[in-house]
Amino acid sequence: MRRHTPLLALVLLLLTGAPVVGNSGADGADGLKTDVTEYARVFGVSVEEAERRLTLQALAGRLDAELVAAESRSYSGLWIEHEPGWRIVVSFTDEPDATLLRYVANGPLAGIAVASHAERSLAALEAAAIAIRSKADIVPFDLRIDVQQNVLEVMVVASEDWASFRETESVPLGLDIRVAIVASLIRPAADIYGGLSLGGNGCTSGFSISNSSGVKGITTAGHCGNVASYQGVNLPYQYGFYAGSNDSQWHTAPGFTVRNRVWDGIQDVTPNYRNITSRTHRDSQAIGSWVCKYGRITYYGCGTLVEKTVAPGYIPQAQPVFHRLANGSTDLTSPGDSGGPVFYAGSAWGIIVAEGCYPVCNDSIYSAINYVEYHLAVTVLTQ
Repeated sequence: MRRHTPLLALVLLLLTGAPVVGNSGADGADGLKTDVTEYARVFGVSVEEAERRLTLQALAGRLDAELVAAESRSYSGLWIEHEPGWRIVVSFTDEPDATLLRYVANGPLAGIAVASHAERSLAALEAAAIAIRSKADIVPFDLRIDVQQNVLEVMVVASEDWASFRETESVPLGLDIRVAIVASLIRPAADIYGGLSLGGNGCTSGFSISNSSGVKGITTAGHCGNVASYQGVNLPYQYGFYAGSNDSQWHTAPGFTVRNRVWDGIQDVTPNYRNITSRTHRDSQAIGSWVCKYGRITYYGCGTLVEKTVAPGYIPQAQPVFHRLANGSTDLTSPGDSGGPVFYAGSAWGIIVAEGCYPVCNDSIYSAINYVEYHLAVTVLTQ
């Protein structure tokens, strides 16, 4: 059995709701130690400081979910800032200081979570984003909600596209919108060209799942081709689509033993996979969280959750519920990574669906795991 520090044990308890135990494989704490070490390396802090911050990250996610449910009229979003000092910023339209105090007073986030004022609630911006995204006749564009700046941003590849966008009168009256010229719109991270035979669709498997009948299988991105295989064995397609808030599909795996694992390929950890023992709901994924992923092209990597209100243009009628993971100049997603798992420690956070270009194509766009489960009518295996 591997040894775990008390703080590591607390982090795992917050993530899974279960005590830390040893097993014969790589458990969540093994993966957690790797993720904490990577955080310490990237931000230049001690492992002990990284452990402290990532313990509080789980609490920030819980606070985010609580405020979405209880303060939707005024709540404008929450995010974690890593530099110059680590803190949690919570934004409201009305009485920000008094509202935040009701949730953090005398708790572990007191003095760490700070209040901020915003003009518009997150719910109002999401409603406006959905209204704009539903306009099928607009020029190609991506849309996101910048929670920190409390504004909608439309991304186009040329200034003339923005002019055409405005001419459609698709912008809600009185709503300010920011425009960004980008190198490319969000694009599916699958190799799209003829003759590919790498696993049938050239994508990456995500999480092991089961349906209500107990039938097990694996997920991948919905825009990937429906023909998939592993080690030359066909994986029968079951269900999937990409539209609205979804870009996922699942396949059964006859002849294989389906286990609650994801491959992370970490060279100094044996074995090179981790067991998935929990899942983290979208509402509990705080902006600024440190999150990791694996794709068959870019392999293992971690970054910060920059936003969770992106509406990719390639998805029909896309809703602003997709997440963007970034890590400076590090390439987190390339074509072929689609469908790959997004995780932290032993918890499933989502699946990769695309690469984001802000301004270069290094970011990872992913779908939260509860959306994958809901649309596919499956549950991620956690034991």
